[in-house]
Amino acid sequence: MRPYIFRLVFIVAYSLTATLFSCRSVKPIEYRNIEDVKIENINLGNTQMMASLTCYNPNGFGIKMISSNFDIYVNDKLCGNTTQTDLIEIKKCSIFSVPLNIDVNLKKAIANIGLGLLNQEVKITIKGKAKIKKGLISKDLSVTYTTKQR
Repeated sequence: MRPYIFRLVFIVAYSLTATLFSCRSVKPIEYRNIEDVKIENINLGNTQMMASLTCYNPNGFGIKMISSNFDIYVNDKLCGNTTQTDLIEIKKCSIFSVPLNIDVNLKKAIANIGLGLLNQEVKITIKGKAKIKKGLISKDLSVTYTTKQR
């Protein structure tokens, strides 16, 4: 009876090791653009905004984005954050959008945007983590995306 248990443990350990090492070849998701920015609810404390982060999956296989948590910086000053908990199916080698429900501290944002109006551009940076899943394996990816918006 013991040789069967040993074989079973060996097969499971080998399968897990092979699966984990195969995840090393995962190419990072490319972040391309912020689109469809809309103000949902204006309040001096927290303002609700909606936007879409356009991304590209360069991998030859599909993945699922389980969740994400990003901080939003305007001109390198933290002014909001967004959390996404909806499952997003991402096809192989495809462009996809991540919906962002952003909570913005309007006082901080106005101060930072005011500085940008003098330069005609505002630097927007998104930093955080996204949790992706392929099969039974899940992985946290660090996200950093910076763009300049007029």
